[in-house]
Amino acid sequence: MSIRHRLQLLILLFIVAGATTLGLQEWSHRIMEASTAADRSVDAIERSAFQLAMLTTEIAANPKAVRPQQQWLSGYEQLMQLLRQPQLRVEKGAQQAINRLQQNMEDMHLQRQRLIKAASEAEGSRYFQVRLNRELQATMLQMQGIIASATVVRNIMDQHYSDELHRVRFFSLALTSATIILLILFGLLMTLKIVSNLDILQAGIRRFSAGKLHEEIKLKSRDELAAIADSLNSMASRLTETMASRDQMEAIVKERTTALQRSRLAAISVMEDINIQRHQTEEAKQALEAINIDLQREVKVRKAKESELRRKEALLRQAKSGAEQASRSKSIFLANMSHELRTPLNAILGFSQLLQMDPAMSEESKANLQTINRSGAHLLTLINDVLDMSKIEAGKIDLQNDSFNFDELIREAIDMMVVRASSKGISLGLDADSNYPKFIYADAAKIRQILINLLSNAVKFTEQGAVSLHISTEAPNEQGEFTLTGSVTDSGIGIASKDIGKVFAPFEQIVQKGEEKIDQKGTGLGLSLCKQFIEMMDGHIEVKSKPNKGSTFTFSIRVKEAAASEIEEISPATKGLPTGLAAGQKAIKVLIAEDDTANAIILESVLRKAGLQTLVVANGEEAIAQFKAWKPDLICMDRRMPVMDGKEATRHIRQEPGGKDVIIIAVTAVAFREERQQMLDAGCDDLVKKPYAFEEIFQAIERNIEIEFSYPDAEDIKQATNTESQHLDKDGFAIAIRALPGELIKRIHQSALELDMDGFEATLPEVEAINPQLAESLRNLHRQLDYSAILKVLEENGHG
Repeated sequence: MSIRHRLQLLILLFIVAGATTLGLQEWSHRIMEASTAADRSVDAIERSAFQLAMLTTEIAANPKAVRPQQQWLSGYEQLMQLLRQPQLRVEKGAQQAINRLQQNMEDMHLQRQRLIKAASEAEGSRYFQVRLNRELQATMLQMQGIIASATVVRNIMDQHYSDELHRVRFFSLALTSATIILLILFGLLMTLKIVSNLDILQAGIRRFSAGKLHEEIKLKSRDELAAIADSLNSMASRLTETMASRDQMEAIVKERTTALQRSRLAAISVMEDINIQRHQTEEAKQALEAINIDLQREVKVRKAKESELRRKEALLRQAKSGAEQASRSKSIFLANMSHELRTPLNAILGFSQLLQMDPAMSEESKANLQTINRSGAHLLTLINDVLDMSKIEAGKIDLQNDSFNFDELIREAIDMMVVRASSKGISLGLDADSNYPKFIYADAAKIRQILINLLSNAVKFTEQGAVSLHISTEAPNEQGEFTLTGSVTDSGIGIASKDIGKVFAPFEQIVQKGEEKIDQKGTGLGLSLCKQFIEMMDGHIEVKSKPNKGSTFTFSIRVKEAAASEIEEISPATKGLPTGLAAGQKAIKVLIAEDDTANAIILESVLRKAGLQTLVVANGEEAIAQFKAWKPDLICMDRRMPVMDGKEATRHIRQEPGGKDVIIIAVTAVAFREERQQMLDAGCDDLVKKPYAFEEIFQAIERNIEIEFSYPDAEDIKQATNTESQHLDKDGFAIAIRALPGELIKRIHQSALELDMDGFEATLPEVEAINPQLAESLRNLHRQLDYSAILKVLEENGHG
């Protein structure tokens, strides 16, 4: 069968499967319609029975009234017609119940006549009055039996149609499963057949390329690939004949050329004079001797140069080999350093986050933990700077371009620096062209790092005055590309002209005379990284500065304009951490492969608090063994472990029975993207980089597993994340501040401006004596070191 016919058969199978599915859906729809019609009929029966009961009561009260009796007879006929409907007799049990209901109605008709007779005789007679009551009770009991029988009919009909629906769904599921299995098997067989033939074709073409034209390509199938093989065999046969003809012609040409040369020599020897030949031979001999002497001299010189070149080439190869070995050693060292630094740093940050989640932790302890977190984050920044510079030197870093909100990125960078600027009494502003694009296509992370480094340096080296960021653009070209220019200007200490050439050198921190008080923390890599990133984006950066006047750093990069529709709106995470699994969620087993005990404890603690079952192993071999024995749903796999690393363990697990179904998330501290990609290539489904925030772990789990966690209520999250200073709104906060004595306001402003925590805390008892609510709001801002909010309110109310 040809490939075309196989594909047509596969499409036909798809069409048959779709038509069958539609037929089953139509069958199910008709059953639902019949069920609905039966329900309406039973509802009508129950209503009619209830109306007959009411009319029976009215007839008992007034047996001579004609209207109730006529209505009773009309309702009786209507009810009997309903009982004769065919849709109520689709099932044997329902038919028997309907027959009993009809018999009850006929008995009810006779009972009604007895009731009318008893009601007529009961007038003025106590005995007949008692009889009337007895007949009335019997009538009502019969009516209740009729209604109960109608309910039985409803239940039987519901059960019947429910069974029908279950049967249809079972047939649908069975047929769909069989069709899918058939399609998969057919597709696999067809694919294997085609791939096998392609391999044979490829091997044959390689033989032809190697010159083995006599070996034919043989395919067992008779399809399009077989036709191609026949054409290739014919081409090889014709090519063999052509090459044989070419060899024959070359032999003839060579033979005739030899004969021609012989004839030419014979003609020359006859025509030339022997004496002239002898004279010329002597002259030629003398010339050859002179040339030979020169050649010998030149050969000696060239041999000496060649020997020197070989010596230098050997030295160059040796130096190149040493440089390559040094580069490899440097990369290995950086990878090991990243792992060895990030692993304990993950434990430090992880345990501090765990402790902050403890409700029993005091505010002072939480403040200390926040200090640990900030210090750890600063250390991570230093590590990343060193690694980024090393990766640039090794050529292992590139641009990660994507569409993003450039306007939002600028304002985030400004917001990150505004507190530091305010604490020093410096104004920080943005001056941007009105037409600069809001959305661009570029590397957002590197542009953010450039802006933050430049703004951070400007604030750091400015003691008074202002820092401003200016953004401008030019009109985009036809491809949507344009030059984006940014400049950061400050009124700080400036840079001497002799030092301007050093500002972009790595590990350089320029300290001018009288600047010893300036904070010199950092690696000295910030501006060097900025320059490298900008040049990667086809741009450049320059600096203009005057000592004691200030500096302006200006950079230009090439970017593309992006559409708003290309930007994925990501709302900030406000769910918090899971408090457990959602109701009805099945248990999830997580295997943690981690050789570092501290990191294993952190991850196990966080996952257990979220309701997950965990098991910890210390190396890859244990991970494989526990995968076979424990059958986890998810594996958190470290990269570097003793005995067997995470990459090798992942490959082994994927080859085990059921190994392709388990989700494996790499949790690693490796620095280079190549090593992280190796984990994904080995079979990991996702990757989380250490140090990580707990939210990243749960986001990775939710991306890869169908799981539903239970999160805190929105109000609880709001109370946990918002500061208590929001007990006073902005207007109330300002009014309460204005009510304080001027001298106290001055001390609050001074201590907040100078970041004098002890001095600020000393003012709180005085504020509490005047306004306890304001004191509590100020205390919460003090705990979070959010002095910029206090300074802003004071300045807005004329106390700046």
